[in-house]
Amino acid sequence: MSGPFMPKPNKFNLFLFAFLIAIGCAIDATAQNHNEWISSEVSRNLPGQEDVSGKTYFSNQFGMKEGTFKASYRSIFDKRNKVSGKFIVAKFRYIYDDPIGEKGSSIDPLHNESISTVMLDCSNNFVATLKSVYLLNGKTVSENIIPDEDIEMKQINMLNTTVGDLCAYAKKQGAW
Repeated sequence: MSGPFMPKPNKFNLFLFAFLIAIGCAIDATAQNHNEWISSEVSRNLPGQEDVSGKTYFSNQFGMKEGTFKASYRSIFDKRNKVSGKFIVAKFRYIYDDPIGEKGSSIDPLHNESISTVMLDCSNNFVATLKSVYLLNGKTVSENIIPDEDIEMKQINMLNTTVGDLCAYAKKQGAW
C-alpha cells in the first residue's frame, strides 16, 4: 500500500522499523527487571543472623513447581515423609547494612546481599530452598542450586518469619 504520503516500503525502512521495535522491547524488559523487587513491609532478621540488620525485598514474579518431595513435618507424631502437589516458587532478597561472612569461605562467603529462591505451600506451612545466591557489591560470590531429588519441604511455623511474610505477599499478589 503506497500513496502520496506513504512511500513504498523498502529494505531499509523495514530494517529501521524492526530495529526500533527491538529497542523498545529491550527497554521494556530492562524496566521490568528493575521493578522486580518490592520492599517488604517488615524486614526481619534471617535465622541465625539475629545480630545482623538489613532490608528485605520480595520478587513480584512467581512460578509453580509440581511434584512429590521429601518432607519433614512439624509434629513428631506425623510419620509422613513426603508431600505432593503444586507449589509456589518465589524469591526474596536480603541486603545487609554491612557485609557478613568470611572471605574465601564456601559455606558462608563474605557478602552483603543474598537472594533465595524458595518453594512454598503457604496453606500447609511448608517451605524448601531451591537456590541460594550470595553477592558482594553486586557480583555473585557463591551460588547453591538444590537438585530436585534433594529438595526437602519443611513444615514450619510461619508466624513472624520472612517466608511467612512472603506467603502473605504472594497471596496479596494473587499467586495463591
